[in-house]
Amino acid sequence: MFFSIIIATYNRKDLLRRTINSILRQSFTNFELIIVDDGSSDGTTQMVLGVKDQRIQYFQLEKNSGAFVARNKGMEVMRGDYFIIWDSDDELYNHALEKASDILKKYPEIDMLYAPTDFFDGQKILDFQHRDSGFADRADLFSGKIPKNDAVIFLRSSVRSGLDFLGPNIDFSFYFLFSENKKIYHLNESLGKVYLHSDHLSETKKRKSFHPDLSIKRAKGLEYLLENTRDFFIKNSPNRYAGTAYGAAVGLLLLGEKKRAIYYAQESWKFASVGRKKFFLFWVFTFLPFSHYLFRFFSRAYSKNKY
Repeated sequence: MFFSIIIATYNRKDLLRRTINSILRQSFTNFELIIVDDGSSDGTTQMVLGVKDQRIQYFQLEKNSGAFVARNKGMEVMRGDYFIIWDSDDELYNHALEKASDILKKYPEIDMLYAPTDFFDGQKILDFQHRDSGFADRADLFSGKIPKNDAVIFLRSSVRSGLDFLGPNIDFSFYFLFSENKKIYHLNESLGKVYLHSDHLSETKKRKSFHPDLSIKRAKGLEYLLENTRDFFIKNSPNRYAGTAYGAAVGLLLLGEKKRAIYYAQESWKFASVGRKKFFLFWVFTFLPFSHYLFRFFSRAYSKNKY
């Protein structure tokens, strides 16, 4: 069995070195480490090239394009039977690949293996819910039945079928689309450590905040996700469907695609039980004359003042 570990990185030289060290210390050694540099300017290139290990493959993008583009590049060149997407500031425990290999050999039908990580806030490991090891279904992944700290995800390469990450800060869409008709297994054993430092928290805050440019970039990806998963999403996680539809509506209105924005804005308040008033008011707003021009103007003004 051969694993591909894909890391997208941008100006995280010191944190990346810690991550690389944790991977090179794996007790299971049959893997490749693919590092895709998203246009770093902090000496990342020199640091990575200074690590002498033939399992490392290093690629540089011509310009800063976003982690999702870098991850897609990594998947384009990977050779592993299974692969994981790993952040450039976190650690894999030494036994992670060995444990995954044992489970995948025991249950060769697995396409998707989930395992938890330890979330470290700088002082202590945070406590999360636990779930017994065993097979899971697709609905478990997106309805709160899988612990929120499940962040080590091994995927079978041969069933990826060309699927890519669809846009910035919507990684869940990739895993959701991948999981269709797949054999999924949850392992109740922590395989890594996620550091909740200021950089990590700022990315989380950015993902949850309103950024017009990001909304535009992920609009088509969210629309693609909704078009392909609508019935399943509504049945198993209607509030998440509503929130995703709202995100698509916002981006589509900024793009000037008013009819599609109206449709998804209606979907958002129709299926939401949380945030319904906000979604309804946005839907009403989309009907106003020149709503896409007004929204674009006020969004740019808001973004300029806030950021």
